[in-house]
Amino acid sequence: MKKYKLILSIVFSFFIVGCNNNGMKIQSVSVAKDNKNVSTSIKNIEGKNSTNKMQDKKEISNSESKIFINEKSVKDKTSTFPFGMSKNELMIKLEKLKLEVKGEIEITSSKEDPELGNSVVLTDDISFSFDKNNQLYAIKVSQNIPTSLGLKNGDSLEKTEKLYGTNYKKYNPENGFVYEYRFNNHYFKVFIEQDKITGWAVSKYKFLK
Repeated sequence: MKKYKLILSIVFSFFIVGCNNNGMKIQSVSVAKDNKNVSTSIKNIEGKNSTNKMQDKKEISNSESKIFINEKSVKDKTSTFPFGMSKNELMIKLEKLKLEVKGEIEITSSKEDPELGNSVVLTDDISFSFDKNNQLYAIKVSQNIPTSLGLKNGDSLEKTEKLYGTNYKKYNPENGFVYEYRFNNHYFKVFIEQDKITGWAVSKYKFLK
C-alpha cells in the first residue's frame, strides 16, 4: 500500500507540475500575442504618419503646380496673381490654393523708398506687396514655384541668361547678387547666391540700391 501511495504521490506531483508548465506556456503565448498586437499598432501609427506627411507634401506640390505668374506680362489675366488685384481678391485666391497667410507687415525703409508705408502680405511661398490704393504691384517668390519660362530655385545664372538674355543690371547687396531685367513698365529680378537661384520677383519698382 505504501508503495502504491508513493507511486500515486509522484504521479500527482508530475500532473501538478505539468499543469503549471502548461499554464506558463499559455501565458507566454498570450504575452507574445499582445506584443505582436502592440508592434502592429505602432506600425499602423507610423504608416498613418507617413501617409499624412505624403499628403501634406502632395497638397503643397499641388498648390505650387496651380500657380502661374507671367513675369514678362504682370497684368496678364491668366496669371494667378495679376497686378492691380485687391487684397480681398488675393485672400480669396490664397484660400482656394490652401496657402496660409503668415502675417502682414508695413514697409518701413528709407524716405527715398517709393514703397515706404505700403503693406506686404506674407505666406511661406510668396510675399505680395500692395500700394496705398490697395492694389497689388509686387510679388516675391521664395519657394519652388517656377517662372512662366520654367526658371526656378536651384537653377544657375547660365540658365537665367539662356532664358532671358544678358540685358540686365547687376546689383550686389549684402548676400549674393540681384540680376534685374526690365519688361515694359515693370522689373523682373532674380536672386542668386553661389551661382544658384534662391528666389525671384516682379515689381513695378526697380531694385533700390
